[in-house]
Amino acid sequence: MMQLDFEKGTRRQFLGAASAGVGLAVAAPCQGRQPPTPASTRRVAAIVTVYHRYSHADNIVTRFIEGYSIVGKSFPPPCRVASLYIDQTHRSDIGRGLAAHWEVPIYKSIGDALTLGGNKLAVDGVLIVAEQGDYPVNKLGQKLFHVDLKRPLPEIIREVVGTVERSYIRRALRKARGNVGRCAKICGLSRRSITAKIAEYNLDKAAYKEI
Repeated sequence: MMQLDFEKGTRRQFLGAASAGVGLAVAAPCQGRQPPTPASTRRVAAIVTVYHRYSHADNIVTRFIEGYSIVGKSFPPPCRVASLYIDQTHRSDIGRGLAAHWEVPIYKSIGDALTLGGNKLAVDGVLIVAEQGDYPVNKLGQKLFHVDLKRPLPEIIREVVGTVERSYIRRALRKARGNVGRCAKICGLSRRSITAKIAEYNLDKAAYKEI
């Protein structure tokens, strides 16, 4: 997690802001009906490909939602899961039931999960868990590992990065009052690069001059 300083932005910070982190707590999830109090007020969007019992999503995201216990000692979630996106839903899915139980909203797109259905970034971080699908077995009894996704992982990451990047540039434009040169300095990019990004995300720099 990182806080963005728009006065002292650097290219490393800009790229770091557009990255996704994964946290892991290897322990048993806590049980109960009352929502656990997170250790931090920071909010994350959980982006997963599948969510069934004993999946990587279950082992990671469930602990971010419920907290976890080790040798009888309970620990709170490290932060709050503010939204959930599940790319594939199978009959064995537990993600929707878990989200309903803990009142975590599920969104139909990655962009909406990161903006909480709004038009600007609304989370402090992104938790991506890309799950490998069912593994066929060859005649020697060896599992043939492959990734079974409707969309490849790089595409999912690009969508996450694009949502974060667009929000970052919009905030920089607002800070710079639509001045492209100042926006480029805030983002730590060249004027040419930021101009290309503004065009890529169809942002109207003139709309920020009077804000």
